[in-house]
Amino acid sequence: MRRRTRLLATAVTCCAALLVGACGGGGDSTSPSAGASGKPVAGGHGRILTLSDLRSLDPGTIGNAYASTGVVGNALYGTLMTNDEAGEIRYQMAESFTTTDNGRTFTLKLRPGLVFSDGTPLNAEAVKFNWDRVKDPATGSPHRSEASMIASTEVVDDVTLTATMVTQVPKYAQSVVTSSLNWIASPAALRKGAAAFDAGPFTLKSWTRQAAMELVKNPRYWDAPKPYLDTLTFQAALDSNQRYNTLQTGGADVAVESNPVNFDKADKSGLPNTVLELSGGLFMAMNTRRAPFDDVRARQAVAAALDPMP
Repeated sequence: MRRRTRLLATAVTCCAALLVGACGGGGDSTSPSAGASGKPVAGGHGRILTLSDLRSLDPGTIGNAYASTGVVGNALYGTLMTNDEAGEIRYQMAESFTTTDNGRTFTLKLRPGLVFSDGTPLNAEAVKFNWDRVKDPATGSPHRSEASMIASTEVVDDVTLTATMVTQVPKYAQSVVTSSLNWIASPAALRKGAAAFDAGPFTLKSWTRQAAMELVKNPRYWDAPKPYLDTLTFQAALDSNQRYNTLQTGGADVAVESNPVNFDKADKSGLPNTVLELSGGLFMAMNTRRAPFDDVRARQAVAAALDPMP
């Protein structure tokens, strides 16, 4: 089997993230930008370079950033939902997330029989525990603002949870998808401070900070026969030249990238590229060298106006 390399390069210009891919080695591709073809083949090992190392494996605190931590979180925890290129919700561990009153309340339905890698059930009670925990200021979650849009949750049965919102939010599913609310960890393991609390396609084998995180296929994963890979390695590479050179020399299969210079290199090398469209930016930068944002009161006013937390 030939090895294919992809560079996932991410650039944020207030509204878009560019994903640039690469393919190397021989094979029968007629175009340097041709993607993979044929049916998936089980087995093998994947190696992904990320922009930074995680500060913890707690899904409530690592943050669901598409450019780096998101890919690790999805590998370990899976997702309740995803969205497609048009922004439409696609269900994964959740079967539905619906509202009959235009966003005042929501009903979450889970797939039956979901379990964490520690054998405990991933049920409505587990979702409530995780969502309440993200909302708790003591957790220190970067997604507390999204969780705080929920006034209360109630377990209806093993697979059903209702959420009452603080105010009407018709598109709240998008907030779940882009936050750590999309990742559900084992309450039993979290209470014990354990690391093996995942329900995603992979489980943690080992993690050496500033070196590598080794994952193995989760035999309890709900969407069998996925994942097709047996093992997966994440490695943080802070230097952009290192990321690109490691990819080009076969030291990695995928690299998440943020440097536009590497986008250009990849494009000129004939590496396949993909664009991930975003529905907004990740941050707002204020020019503190000139009015009005040279005045701290102006900056504070903007922050207060945009802060949705009570």
